[in-house]
Amino acid sequence: MAVGKVQNSNKKIHRYLGEFQVNESNPYSVQRNVDRFGVMRKVYAFNLCPVHEVELRDEDFAPAQEVADASAGYYEVVPLARTTVTNFERSSVEAGVAEKREEDLVERFEQYLRATGREGARFKIYPPGSKQPLFTDLCDMTGNVLYEAKSGAGRGYVREALGQILDCRRFVDEYVRCRALLPDEPAPDLVSLLLAYGVGVVWPDSESEFDLREPDETPAT
Repeated sequence: MAVGKVQNSNKKIHRYLGEFQVNESNPYSVQRNVDRFGVMRKVYAFNLCPVHEVELRDEDFAPAQEVADASAGYYEVVPLARTTVTNFERSSVEAGVAEKREEDLVERFEQYLRATGREGARFKIYPPGSKQPLFTDLCDMTGNVLYEAKSGAGRGYVREALGQILDCRRFVDEYVRCRALLPDEPAPDLVSLLLAYGVGVVWPDSESEFDLREPDETPAT
């Protein structure tokens, strides 16, 4: 592993820690995290096991406060991820394009929130016993509303948004309301699905305005 650079050079200094192999029963996990530019990415974290005795250093262990308690998770408020490009490098890949559409929708809605005097951020959530965080897409910190965005308004997108909301809202303050942020108005049956679980839904109805349905099914004014 790299531990620094040679003075007055870009050449890296490496330290040999030992031999490792991929965990056969649990080789990797897929997470979402921001890169050094603040852009949300999909991350593959490989789980390695030592083959023989290896060197262990204090800095190799996560600080205690970064690991959630086994019986109770926790969260913190973090800034929104910023997208600095108009397309991912592999823009022809459908999943990448969908993720970019989702980020564009979040950015557009965050601009709408700011224009109406509200502050946008995200929740970084650590589930019980986990070192890998969950990131919500957006939270209106002024109105205490958690949003989960999707790049489509079909049944698959709505069910995925609902599942993520139900997962995340267990760990945030109970006064926080939850809404799905979609690019188009979903079918009435899908609106009813969200409302049945106490989740609202928001979608654009013009270039600068958004429509809203809350669990009481009363249209926003």
